[in-house]
Amino acid sequence: MPPPDTPSPPPPPAPSPPAASPAGHPSARAPLSPAPAAAPSDERDLTRGPVLGHLIALALPAALAMLFHTLQNVTDAWFAGRIGPDALAGLSMATAVFFLILSLGFGIGAGVNALAGAAMGAGERARAVAFAAQGLSFGLMVAAALTVGGWLLAPELLDLMGASGGPRQAARDYLLTVVFGAVFFVLAFAAHGTLATQGDARSFQRAQMGAAAANLLLDPLFVLGFGWGVTGIGVATVLAQAGVCAWMLRRALRSGLLRAAPWSAFRPDFRVIVELARQAFPASLNMLVATVGMFMVLHWLQRFGGAAVAGYGAALRVEQILLLPALGLSGALLPLVARNHGARLHDRVRETLRLGLTIGLGMMALAGLALTFFGEWAVSLFTDDPAVIAQGVRYFQFARFTMPAVFAMFAATALLQGLRKPFWPVAVGVFRQTLCQLGFGWLFVVELDLGVEGVWWTIVSSVALGLVLSWLVAARIIRRELPRG
Repeated sequence: MPPPDTPSPPPPPAPSPPAASPAGHPSARAPLSPAPAAAPSDERDLTRGPVLGHLIALALPAALAMLFHTLQNVTDAWFAGRIGPDALAGLSMATAVFFLILSLGFGIGAGVNALAGAAMGAGERARAVAFAAQGLSFGLMVAAALTVGGWLLAPELLDLMGASGGPRQAARDYLLTVVFGAVFFVLAFAAHGTLATQGDARSFQRAQMGAAAANLLLDPLFVLGFGWGVTGIGVATVLAQAGVCAWMLRRALRSGLLRAAPWSAFRPDFRVIVELARQAFPASLNMLVATVGMFMVLHWLQRFGGAAVAGYGAALRVEQILLLPALGLSGALLPLVARNHGARLHDRVRETLRLGLTIGLGMMALAGLALTFFGEWAVSLFTDDPAVIAQGVRYFQFARFTMPAVFAMFAATALLQGLRKPFWPVAVGVFRQTLCQLGFGWLFVVELDLGVEGVWWTIVSSVALGLVLSWLVAARIIRRELPRG
């Protein structure tokens, strides 16, 4: 999976880090032995040097990683479109359900990133090692639960979405295949959290680049060659992500934090895992409620036929590509905020946020222009059905205004996670994705009977209200956690 220019093996391990407390428990808050005078050479010290340079160094690989990941989704959607409209609609539904697995993996990675980063910033390296090692153990346990739960509950989740007929069968075939890849997704995210907090975003980029290439080869083999249909798309996804997982684990275990860690560090320590869970599950829930929002959108769209669902699914993939640079930027905020807040460098945290917002909002303005001029062509790459294309293009007319707001909310979420305040984004997300989607959906779709337009207005209204609430909360926490002077 990784490209041929694999870095040479790291130097021999250094001595194991000292115990964090007399009891030997690494998560204890008692004073620790001093950190080494210099970080290992493969680490980036995020507390020194120009903030803009760190943002670019972290954001560019993160954006490219997401680009390659999205290209896998685009490839899947393209082949699903060749199978037929039912397959494309079913894949859109299945993506919303599979997002549950991705969200838990992302949450564990975010938890490791925030906690290990804060510990490193504070000079508590033993605690950082504990969080990194236990993140992998925690991820393995969560992945096992997801595999069993996904196999048992996927059909019921599709029923809750109102799926039926051909789209439901296609979604079921896909989900009951990719659920066996849960372990690869979750462990890859956990390893990415360990690497990102050390300033390494390139490993994930290389892994996703390899996965995109593998997926591009495997999809036609399984779909066209073997005739496996949507199941073949799922098999290709699992195999590609197995390679990602192997590469990321190799890089994480050879990184500065874990190369000297004894195997005993990976034995489940539930006190450390609980501390991780307090950060990871809110981050996961924040993505889960986004999945609920997708369910709600699909629920309203089901009223207007398969063309509306398929058009939204195709347009969503185009929108994801245009969001990638800004989302990579928001992803770079978390380790920078965590490390500098841990080191009590509050001015650097403020500068990180200011630069991130300025650059990201500018990117979103350019993305809106791209949708205006190239939206129809982009949707037509996935389907030649005029009704599907028309629905996707109409969605873009609303999306060009919501994308800057979506980025600003992601930036607020990254800030709060880096400050170890992960529950506030969840609260705002639950309100936006459930109450707002239900309330505005009932108003625009049912009461005012605006048709598909009512679904788009529901999305716009929910995003606008969520943006206001996100930054009201963020501003209050900034005043408390980042005093000036």
